[in-house]
Amino acid sequence: MTRTLAGRYQLGEVVGRGGMSTVYRATDVMLGRTVAVKVLLAALAEEDPTYVARFEREARAAAALTHRAVVTIYDAGIDDGERFIAMEYVDGRSLAVILKRARRYGSRPRWRGRWRRRTAPESSTATSSPRM
Repeated sequence: MTRTLAGRYQLGEVVGRGGMSTVYRATDVMLGRTVAVKVLLAALAEEDPTYVARFEREARAAAALTHRAVVTIYDAGIDDGERFIAMEYVDGRSLAVILKRARRYGSRPRWRGRWRRRTAPESSTATSSPRM
């Protein structure tokens, strides 16, 4: 049976897992588009309100950004106690795959500046689309 959040987001396959959340490829049934939905782990939300505050702060901070290299946040909310962030889905290879391949061939991935992320490598994606 397919899970639906907020009566709108049909969750599909898991595309990433991190220490605080799970990211799903989902369908926004209202608009008929593919999205990514990040769901805060329920155990963490119940265990410590700090995780909830951090998750909500992440949603607000990401929604305030507009840049071609940052996914667009569409929605955030709570459905039956589950906190979620709905965002643009970008199809591509995960950062974990890119790093593993680079180590295998003895090279380092190249990028300018400092790579900083607070999520699991599976949650970070590189793409060859014109957006980047």
